[in-house]
Amino acid sequence: MINLFKNLGECVLRKAGYYDIENNTEKRKMFLHFQSIVPMPRKNKDGKDDENTNAISLDFNTKKKTFNFILDRELSIENREYFFAFLADANKRKKFLSTNNMLCFYSKFITDSIAYIEDKRKQKKSKQWFLENISQDYDELLKEIKKAFYLEIEQKKKKAYILNKNCIDPDKKDSLIKIEEKILEQQKDKTKQIPVEVLYNSLINKEFYNKDSKKSDNFTPIILAKIDGKNILDCEKYRNAYINLVYYDLFERFFVEKGKANKICHICGEKSKVAGDVSLLMKFYGTTNNLFFENLKNTEAYKSFSVCKPCLMKIFTGMKFTTTDFRDYLLGNACYLIPETDKDEPDFDKKYKRIFKLLRSNEGYMDDINIINGLLQQANRKNFKFNLLFFDRPGKQAFDIVKYISNIDYHNLSEKLKLFDKYNKEYNLSLFGNNNSIKLYDIRNHLFPTKSSHNKVDPSLFRKDILDLLEAFLHDNSLNYNMLIKRFMNIYRLKFNRNKIDELSPFKMILMLSIFNKIKPLKGGETMKTGSCVTQIQQEEYQKFFTEHHVVYGNNSHRQGLFLLGTIINGIVYGQRKKSSTKSKGSPENKKMKASSTFLKKLNYNGIPARRINKLVAEVQNYALIYDIYEETGIWGTMMDRLQGIEKSTMKGEEIVFYILTGISFNKYLGLTKNLEK
Repeated sequence: MINLFKNLGECVLRKAGYYDIENNTEKRKMFLHFQSIVPMPRKNKDGKDDENTNAISLDFNTKKKTFNFILDRELSIENREYFFAFLADANKRKKFLSTNNMLCFYSKFITDSIAYIEDKRKQKKSKQWFLENISQDYDELLKEIKKAFYLEIEQKKKKAYILNKNCIDPDKKDSLIKIEEKILEQQKDKTKQIPVEVLYNSLINKEFYNKDSKKSDNFTPIILAKIDGKNILDCEKYRNAYINLVYYDLFERFFVEKGKANKICHICGEKSKVAGDVSLLMKFYGTTNNLFFENLKNTEAYKSFSVCKPCLMKIFTGMKFTTTDFRDYLLGNACYLIPETDKDEPDFDKKYKRIFKLLRSNEGYMDDINIINGLLQQANRKNFKFNLLFFDRPGKQAFDIVKYISNIDYHNLSEKLKLFDKYNKEYNLSLFGNNNSIKLYDIRNHLFPTKSSHNKVDPSLFRKDILDLLEAFLHDNSLNYNMLIKRFMNIYRLKFNRNKIDELSPFKMILMLSIFNKIKPLKGGETMKTGSCVTQIQQEEYQKFFTEHHVVYGNNSHRQGLFLLGTIINGIVYGQRKKSSTKSKGSPENKKMKASSTFLKKLNYNGIPARRINKLVAEVQNYALIYDIYEETGIWGTMMDRLQGIEKSTMKGEEIVFYILTGISFNKYLGLTKNLEK
């Protein structure tokens, strides 16, 4: 996988023109651009972009000796280069002027920056690099800000510096005083100093979000410090020094401080200086586990995994690009798409991003397939491959791999997805709206817990099963027919009990079973000829349906008989709803009768034993007479002929209910179709 990231990183850098830049600082800036935070608004509880889309900036006015909190540019990918923001590492000194942590600007940023640079200037290995790349002007700027805007205090018996409230812009001074008075009034101990974060968080919440809060939850995920109204990249005097400082901290230090000269890079095979300590952005690689290193020491890591500067730069770029541009959710699981791309492919990102849209489609697949095929034609390519890495983040530092599906062939995938569109078109499912078109996501909806089937859904309990099923689909592995039926019935039963069933779902499940079977014959799908019959089915729709979906109904009279029983039950349910609607005298709330109030309630969704089928048939006959339902010509004789001997069969109870439901559902589909045609 490392080589995949390396190839991707090289492709990203080449497309951006990195290898055409001559200026060393500008090259570093471009590399850092791809390591920076992508400025996007937070998502609210509804999954939509938060309304707070403008970043907060702390502006130091060095002429007036005042600072001010202001709303800066909008958080958008177009402003990524402007923000030039980087994550604040909890275990490292805070030195970035644009980051994701407001607290560091209240206290840590200035002292940490000064201490970090002073420390590196003293160390033997880093001294020369800082002398050549970090100007003294930047040191003086930090000291000037510290002297003018930060107040020395004692904190936990140690000297510390906090943002001096007396230096705040006059326009916000009155607001700050009122907030301070209010907080003191609420405190039991009036002499206790107000924590700096409480004071300034309260001010920002009041000024920008009109909220009375001491927390930073409302704040945008990027906060930046400015000098006299300018972003640090617009300050010519300090620009290069800052770029070099960030570059050193995120990349160069691995080679300056712990590099090993004249070693073979395990990626490219060239002899050069390699990183002495492996520090990859994604911490799930075995190479970050010291058990893989000689003598169990991190200092010997390069012997197990050595990487040179050009290769590490590509790997870092590829990893970061994956986490920002190739991240999405599939079947409810967080996922990275890891491409297998060539370094000379200019528009590689367009087709790979389209793959996520293709797999998540809730309409049809052909539009996305045609777009991807067009991109392939433009690039003079016929096919490509990619990998999917599903992960979980139970904690801020933790990263668990749930599933890695490798070597996925696009052409093969597109042909399989076309089967969904084939059935959608064949059965005109688009007539009923997008929610009734079959798609890959139905694996998730019909076979695993959702809010429709459970009060609380814990995805971790069935995540592996979902992804195993997806892997089987992507790699043409055979699925277990009985397992699919069992999963479907379990979820259907729970949805029925909550009155949240999709009445067409058994019919759509048949379509999916046929799709899976076309990809690779299902295990245990087709059985030996079960039951016997001498009559022919007179209804053309039923006969055609049995022929098309032979994996379920072919050579199995009992399954066909149960299907036909279901079609009669659907007529009874229709009659019951029609009668109820007439009695309700047009009352809107009573017009649609609940499924749990009809004959459907008499079905045992846990399973009906084969020996009880005759009793069920008798009940159906009785209800059919009561409601005087329309009956297809010869349907009773055809059905009874096919159900002969079923009481002695080994068919499981849940299967019996499933085949009955398919008849109910298919007849429901036919009825809806005829109504729409009228």
